[in-house]
Amino acid sequence: MTEKIMMKGSLIIPELFKMTCDQQEADILMAMPGTPKQLSIKVDLAVEVEYLQFFWF
Repeated sequence: MTEKIMMKGSLIIPELFKMTCDQQEADILMAMPGTPKQLSIKVDLAVEVEYLQFFWF
């Protein structure tokens, strides 16, 4: 994990991840970059897409 964000050997970065996100969120962050579909495949999660409709008056 620390190597991916160019902080190899840091003892603080893993602790920050533990404080700010759960394991699933960390897996997604480490799988980036990618589209939602690509990330869902990498971390074996279903993608839920909500479409918003905007109306111009």
